[in-house]
Amino acid sequence: FILFPKILFSVMSLVHDNGGRVRDICLNTVAVLFLLEVDNLAFLHGLGERTRMEAEEHAGAHEQVTELDLESMDAVKLVCVLTIPCAIVGGVCGAYARNLADGETDNVCYMLAPLPSMLVVFVQRVKANGRRGVCAGLGWAIVGFVAMVGWGALFYQMIYLQATGEGAKYVR
Repeated sequence: FILFPKILFSVMSLVHDNGGRVRDICLNTVAVLFLLEVDNLAFLHGLGERTRMEAEEHAGAHEQVTELDLESMDAVKLVCVLTIPCAIVGGVCGAYARNLADGETDNVCYMLAPLPSMLVVFVQRVKANGRRGVCAGLGWAIVGFVAMVGWGALFYQMIYLQATGEGAKYVR
């Protein structure tokens, strides 16, 4: 709920900020993918061999995958294939509907970026618990959105405090 929406937001923001120039978007996309690869490299080379093997052992990759798990994975893949492009296109085209976003193009992007993650959590809960999972799925989707907004607000506050110095007051 924090990393994936930020990646979607960065794709939409790259199009808005750079005006859709293909070369700039491609170079910035490669930069974002490089940052994601750094995470994998830190896991492979930053952890000790024993810690890494223990993490992989407890990840649950050695358990049997049931038919219900396969159905849930198929549903999640379908949700991702449908919602990720829709969120990106909606964020890019939504900038032209300025009355929806109070004149701020990033507001539409910020609202649409967590949508795929929210729908994935919702589908997973419904697949796992049937109709009883609807409320739980909706609740966890909202909690994830609040976590993303809170995380973003925390970092914006930290950036502001860092930029203004020690005697800075909180942003109002």
